[in-house]
Amino acid sequence: MKKILLFITVVALTVSCSDDLETGGPGNGGGYVLLKKKVVTAPGVAAVTTQYNYDGNKLTTVTHSNGTNEAYTYTNNYITEIKHYQNGSLKEKEVFTYDEVGLATHISYFYDVANPGNNHALKYTYTYTGGTVTVTKFSGDESGQTTPAGTATLSVTVNGNITKSVNGTTTINYGFDTKSSPMREIAGYQAITLAAFEGGANNITTIQVNNSGNIVNTLTTYTYNPIDSPLTSNYTAANGGITSTVYSY
Repeated sequence: MKKILLFITVVALTVSCSDDLETGGPGNGGGYVLLKKKVVTAPGVAAVTTQYNYDGNKLTTVTHSNGTNEAYTYTNNYITEIKHYQNGSLKEKEVFTYDEVGLATHISYFYDVANPGNNHALKYTYTYTGGTVTVTKFSGDESGQTTPAGTATLSVTVNGNITKSVNGTTTINYGFDTKSSPMREIAGYQAITLAAFEGGANNITTIQVNNSGNIVNTLTTYTYNPIDSPLTSNYTAANGGITSTVYSY
């Protein structure tokens, strides 16, 4: 289950605020501050460059230098579908539905081109009670997902930061800064954070994972531009390895 998304990573580049902050005109998101590029450098692997493309402040495609990419579909300002490709082959399709409260269901369809018998699907339903979101999981295939597969609970602040997730025997606590997430002004992006069980309007600084009493802590530090969006981040894993990211807008 792909349930940990970290918007942190990559190289020590020199970033010019005047070059990277695009805040006007239809091609620049109509006044929105939108993430255009992210470069991630992790220990022992090649740096990955990610390019973000928009129609206004709606994502259209996201392309990665490692051969993967995503295509986004919206209905009004809501993300309703994301298709994930690897070297041109469809590997996953995510479908989102909404009710008057917010995200109602999220279904991930997984495709194995070489072995179609391995195709499967996972469905998540969302129930909201104050600042708590209960997520119920079902497994199945493309025709239906009816087999119960567990529940999780998320603690969510009024601005959408997920501060805690409890999923089986694993509890994860998140700390945040007070600055703007690079994804904050992307239309409909809170659905992605709920689907990932992680993220929000601000930037994650600390993560504590407690798996049946085995506790692991990680730390992320940032530098910011004059409008409080991250320019760089350094994520320090429990083993001391550092993943660096540079953001361009």
